[in-house]
Amino acid sequence: MPVTKQTIAIFGCSSTTGRLLARGLCDKNYRLLLFDEDRERADALASEIRSQAQHADVESLSCEHLASWEAEIIIIAGISESMDEFAEKTKVVSAQKIISVITDSENSDLPRQAAASFPHSEVVGVFQDKENSGQFEFKSDNSETLNTIRRLFISARLQVPETHPVN
Repeated sequence: MPVTKQTIAIFGCSSTTGRLLARGLCDKNYRLLLFDEDRERADALASEIRSQAQHADVESLSCEHLASWEAEIIIIAGISESMDEFAEKTKVVSAQKIISVITDSENSDLPRQAAASFPHSEVVGVFQDKENSGQFEFKSDNSETLNTIRRLFISARLQVPETHPVN
């Protein structure tokens, strides 16, 4: 019996973390939708992944709305616009989905902004350690959603602490 693939949209796929996630998840049972303000970078990453992982299900999209609509999980690894502007383009199709916002301590308000902008979605803040850019901490009001994102990062072979508080 075939297993259904979960679809993940990665916004800001050319950022360091976006690339790490896409490369780390490409050989797993996921469909990856890559979006970046620089479409050529998204296309190049999708091509690179397909050449390295022949069975990878990866696509570069030029429309935030379409990527959000098709995905069960939305990862915001980098956007050039404000969270409100991003939400305006995607809010209608992002309801009842998991939205993970990756940031560093300097932008620690982004997950809170995302929660306000996407009131009908579950938001997980992912905080990248500035001293060790490969280390991540997770915060969410929903422990099940937090653990979904945490397992996703582990699956991508990224450094995740053994335990962490659920906020």
